Amino acid sequence: MKLTPVLLASAQAASYIHGKSNGDSVHALDGNGQTKIPLASNADIFGVSTDILWFQNNGAISFESTTDSSPDSVARNLVVASLWGTSGSDALSPSAGKIFYRNVASSDAAFADIKADIEASTEANGESVNLQDVFLVTYKNIANPADSSQLNTYQTVVATGLIGSSASTKHFVLHNFATMAWKPDFANIGVFAANEEAEQCQSKLSLPSGLANLENDSNIGENGKYIQVHSQGLECTTKFETLCPVHQEGSRATSSGMLAFKGFRDSAEWDFYVSYECDPQFEISSGIEVLSSVCRYDPDYYDSRWSAEAPTCTNSETVKTFDIKIVIDKIADKPAEEASQERGDGANILVETGLSELIEYIGIESSQVSDINIRPFNPNEEWKSDERAEVDASGSVIVEFTIQLPLAVKDKVTQEDIKDNIINVVSELGVIGELEINEENIQVVEKTPQCLVDCLGCRDKKNCGTKPPPIPYDACCGGCPEDNPARGKPYSTLVKSCCVDGWNAEIYDHDTHVCCNGKVMSKEDYNVSFFMRSQCRE
Repeated sequence: MKLTPVLLASAQAASYIHGKSNGDSVHALDGNGQTKIPLASNADIFGVSTDILWFQNNGAISFESTTDSSPDSVARNLVVASLWGTSGSDALSPSAGKIFYRNVASSDAAFADIKADIEASTEANGESVNLQDVFLVTYKNIANPADSSQLNTYQTVVATGLIGSSASTKHFVLHNFATMAWKPDFANIGVFAANEEAEQCQSKLSLPSGLANLENDSNIGENGKYIQVHSQGLECTTKFETLCPVHQEGSRATSSGMLAFKGFRDSAEWDFYVSYECDPQFEISSGIEVLSSVCRYDPDYYDSRWSAEAPTCTNSETVKTFDIKIVIDKIADKPAEEASQERGDGANILVETGLSELIEYIGIESSQVSDINIRPFNPNEEWKSDERAEVDASGSVIVEFTIQLPLAVKDKVTQEDIKDNIINVVSELGVIGELEINEENIQVVEKTPQCLVDCLGCRDKKNCGTKPPPIPYDACCGGCPEDNPARGKPYSTLVKSCCVDGWNAEIYDHDTHVCCNGKVMSKEDYNVSFFMRSQCRE
């Protein structure tokens, strides 16, 4: 049905300024369905600088040609689509109209409008946006293949920039449906990429009312305008398939299927990976909250595998902490200090490799070990053994690191247990990797703050009750800092977590909720947007 001019006026969104007089190149649609076009200047599409793009008559741009309008048919290609569809049983596509396209400079009249629309998104949350690259495509007077009197004008913007003070690059895709006199029977709107058939990454735009109300709905507050925001690549929100097994979910973490283009048009160079992000207040190891696991082909097994296992995130405030020092006498058969000076980073790698083996032997995960510090041995160290004091210590190095274990294992692991395990492994193996470790100079000291556990146990028999909890308590919610009057609420870190806000503390279920800046909120609300997740981590 053809829309009347009155109805059109009520549904119109403002077009970004376009036309040859504004610097656009122009391509007239024909019956070929798609055209390969050299660009006057390189466009930045998701971090890929390209001088050639394919333009589809039915509302998409891509790195390579497409076979149809189905995202599942995409292969070795990236497609950015605003109205990628067909009409009728004959799958008709438009063949009349024009496509205008250009890079938008900061001095361009359209730049400020595009910037303002991005800043209106929930992801920006009122922060200023620093746009770095902007590519604008305008589909002008695109005729309905079934009724040439019905004309559409709509636009696609692909931009790169930063939000606020964040140093994380964002990729923005804006869809602007300015004048919609007709709609195809179906259309895919979003970003779709694939290498082989089994390697798919799709991010389809969510429409509140589907195509029916396309020109009146919005996710930035202006009729007919929509934005998709991606961080560090393309987030595969609606479909993520790789050659690897289905990835495992991390513990107390959010996982996202991602595609990194790494600056390449060639899909063989792209990385399909899972980004794990610990829930607020949790971390993989000291200072590490994010982990990327890439799907890689393993020639030894003739199969594809993930480069890292799904992480177990722990609350750094509810762990037992052990500071460890060991003395290494030799590295690769040379005095350790001499080898360290000669090899530099090479010696550090040997130390880290050897310690990784040691940690594995004593049954501790590498993610539970902090960064390693190496320094020359000091014979005056207070912790040295009496035997070592009689020996020339020159040439050795001290290696310091920290192990953090969940409080839930408080009754199973002590500093004596860890020290004895290290001594037993060193004594039995002699050389671990390329390291000769002196078993007489090993120190393990527990540094767990007492306030994390001082509420445990039955201090007052009158208030203890007759039955112990089904899962023993191992931590105190609100126990640190010690001047918090809410301190002393016992709970089990295996099944619950603690959210502290100034003078208040609340125990919550970390499987269904997160602690966001001292407030407990559902994971459903937390996962609404990247912006919400980033705000909760500040």
